[in-house]
Amino acid sequence: MKGHYLGEVKFIKIVQEKDGFSLLIEIDEGPQFKIGNIILNNFNLLLSNEKFLKIFKIKKGDIFNNELINFYKHKIKEFYHEKAYLQAQINFNYIVNEDDLSIDIEVNIVEGNPIHIRHIEIINNDTTKFHIIDQELEIFEGELFNSKKIRSSIINLNNTRFFSFINPIIQPTNYENLIDLKLDIKEERTGLITLGLTYNPEESVGGNLNYNQPNFLGSGWNVSIKLSGSQRSANVDLGGSTKWLLPYMPLQFDTNIGYHFRKAKVNSLIKKYLYDKDKNYEYTHHDFSLNIQFGYPIIKQVILYTGTAFSIYHLSNPTFLLSYLDNSKRSYRLKKDLSLLENKSFFFKISLFFGFLYDIRDLKVNTLNGVFLDNRFTLTGGIFYGDSHWIKYRSYSSFYYNPFWKIVLSLHIRYETLFKQFTGQFEVRDKELLSFQYASEIRGWNTYTNNSIKSAGSKISLSLEKKIPLFQKLLASILFFDLGDIGEKAPSFPTQIRYYSFGFGFEIQIPGIGYPLLFFFAKRFDYNISKPGDVYLHNSFDLIFSLAHFL
Repeated sequence: MKGHYLGEVKFIKIVQEKDGFSLLIEIDEGPQFKIGNIILNNFNLLLSNEKFLKIFKIKKGDIFNNELINFYKHKIKEFYHEKAYLQAQINFNYIVNEDDLSIDIEVNIVEGNPIHIRHIEIINNDTTKFHIIDQELEIFEGELFNSKKIRSSIINLNNTRFFSFINPIIQPTNYENLIDLKLDIKEERTGLITLGLTYNPEESVGGNLNYNQPNFLGSGWNVSIKLSGSQRSANVDLGGSTKWLLPYMPLQFDTNIGYHFRKAKVNSLIKKYLYDKDKNYEYTHHDFSLNIQFGYPIIKQVILYTGTAFSIYHLSNPTFLLSYLDNSKRSYRLKKDLSLLENKSFFFKISLFFGFLYDIRDLKVNTLNGVFLDNRFTLTGGIFYGDSHWIKYRSYSSFYYNPFWKIVLSLHIRYETLFKQFTGQFEVRDKELLSFQYASEIRGWNTYTNNSIKSAGSKISLSLEKKIPLFQKLLASILFFDLGDIGEKAPSFPTQIRYYSFGFGFEIQIPGIGYPLLFFFAKRFDYNISKPGDVYLHNSFDLIFSLAHFL
């Protein structure tokens, strides 16, 4: 009862009824009290009156609220624990003044002595190597005790997704000002194997098999194998990454090796020069790729990274296109493409990229609050030679806000643009064209029109999401609204945006997997902001499946 400090239960009576008993309780709330004077008796003066009032945000004249007082009492205790005063004694005495209905609060604090950590022990880490855990800790043996650093260390360990349970245990020693810190952990079953079937009117039936092990043999390496195929394509990708390439040195490393085969259709950029534009022209495409990336955190929230990508690809018998070409419409770019096809069938591409990450999310997965930014420049060809020549700028931004309870509002913005190399060259192959990501941008559109929503210019997409928990941390619903566009020139926002979708989905956190599974039902529609009444809804909902998008 807020303010009713002298309230009491006056009467309790049990009444028998036909279908059971009723309990009658009479309560005398008494008068409502307000906060009177706040008196701070601090014997060691670590917490001055000014600092105390910044933490204890209750002032004279406020309605007396015992729950709120206990909340701020806990905040004061946290302040001392962050300053190594683990044995600080904090007591509140209430002085009731019935004449003016006020309650004075007398705060008595005995700070004691600062506590040092003598020893840190990790227990129950059966698989994960000790240095993988130790590297994530922000507190060390011999240091002053700091509860904030311990909480940050636990967040770091949780973000690895290697552990399902982390419990810090403070153990007294025979020495008054020394304690031992034990971290009791339970390792997550991090291995994940997924099987899937796909159907596309152009590809027919296909399937995929993915294996992911984020903590391979307890080494902290994330190892992945991805296999997929259909009647018209086959893909093999092997990947490995780690935050700690060298022990106790936060040098990040990421590599991927892939082989891809597909029976490709001629894209619209070439098809418009052909005599028979309605005919489906095809050729076979093989490519091998190798990507290597290094990253280093200059501060905890900012990571600079750089890397290189190399790919070589082979086109099987595409020269039949020459006989179908309208010679009067040959552009310089098209002539060069076709002359290359006439003289060789192997092509290669070399890229150098660099960028930075800014990450202040509270959690890497199931984020509640924070910001994530990724900006990258990629230089392809030019002075590095090769058969592709272009520069790409890519910007990804995600913003998360938790207004109350576990509801999370998020905004995801992605922008990409291609432009000429410094040498003036601009050669973009079919596979290098900009396109939307299947499960995280204008959801639903790529289900049927992925081949047509491509460009060598610029793209922009925006996604709004509202995430609502349904069952603890295992199940949540997601409402979303997506929009985006792509073209030879940067689309003007929002007047030239053509693609929209909205819908709902579910996020399922299966214990032992570490990353959520997501299912979306997307409704596509066309809309022109200059004609507010002109909205065209497409007939059906499209089903989209993904594993931990927006990461």
